[in-house]
Amino acid sequence: MAYERDSSQTGMAQDVVVRKRQPDGSFATEIVARTARPERLDAMLHAEQGKLWADWKQSGDRIGYCRAGASLWDAPSTAPWSDASWVGVEDTRRSIRRQVLGP
Repeated sequence: MAYERDSSQTGMAQDVVVRKRQPDGSFATEIVARTARPERLDAMLHAEQGKLWADWKQSGDRIGYCRAGASLWDAPSTAPWSDASWVGVEDTRRSIRRQVLGP
């Protein structure tokens, strides 16, 4: 599960938080990114082909994303997002998916 919450870090508006089920059935909660964006982030968690990643609206023109490594999350990256419509968001998420699943 991925979600947004108010950030306690100075200068940041929100955190992107991921809860991941552990082998023992418990959940680990991790902050994977922070953003100054005060609007909805629409954070999503994806799992496909053995890979796990999260993406969110980082700013008005960037979608942020990061991948889960063996034990930690990679540093966040961003992709350009020029179309604020639902289709534009989904196109950018599809582009990120290709990057994550690519060779």
